[in-house]
Amino acid sequence: RNLALVGSMPQTEAATTLAVEATVIEAEPSGSPEAESTPAAEVGPTLQSTLEGTAEAARGTVRGSVVQGTSGEAVPLGLEVTLHGFDGQAEVVNATSTVGRDGSFLFEGVESVPGRLFVVTTEVDGVLYGTETALLADTSGVLDQTLLIFGTTTDPSQLRISRMHLLLSPAAEGVLEVIQLWLVSNDGDRTVVAGDGDGVLNVVLPESAFGLAFEDGTPGARFTLTEKGFRDREPVRPGTMSAQLVLSYSLPNDGRLH
Repeated sequence: RNLALVGSMPQTEAATTLAVEATVIEAEPSGSPEAESTPAAEVGPTLQSTLEGTAEAARGTVRGSVVQGTSGEAVPLGLEVTLHGFDGQAEVVNATSTVGRDGSFLFEGVESVPGRLFVVTTEVDGVLYGTETALLADTSGVLDQTLLIFGTTTDPSQLRISRMHLLLSPAAEGVLEVIQLWLVSNDGDRTVVAGDGDGVLNVVLPESAFGLAFEDGTPGARFTLTEKGFRDREPVRPGTMSAQLVLSYSLPNDGRLH
């Protein structure tokens, strides 16, 4: 199960063209003193000069507040937040700041590049939280963000499966492939985390299941295999369908549903 998670103008070359036309002096009629002393100037080609410069990068500000979403909890003092900037899939900005006593944070002088997405993240009690991804406003040059954090609990009673998708398909002779998508909601105001030796979600599979696989990860840090299935240790943050789990396995296919 995953989270359903989930500026600067690029430097441009400015060219200014300055055209200088040669001046033509008409020759005086033959015989005049001026004609003898002032020959006609030759008409030269147009003189063109190109002045090149680099436009200064536009910069803006990313600001906001860390807000505690759990009743009775406070924003930790000295909490650090990180600003990430992405051009497509490439992270091009990574800056860290410490929030004030009021939970506010500020990043100044941030390059405002068209299409660049920004997100602010922090980690509290081993859980990663983040703002929505957003563009740095072209007009105001200011991006306001709210970073919501929560306290934690190991009590899974507020969790529910809001939606489950089940896909069955013949994989080979006598074998049925099963794919499941779970969308999990947390109706409480605390992030549910795994206790010692336990999972956030403890999943039981059919007895004859084999070939278990996960879309996001392999058995290890997140998933732990058990005698009857597996444990998923990924935290579930408060919210509707705030987490998802995708898994697949195979079953013997005798042509009947049990």
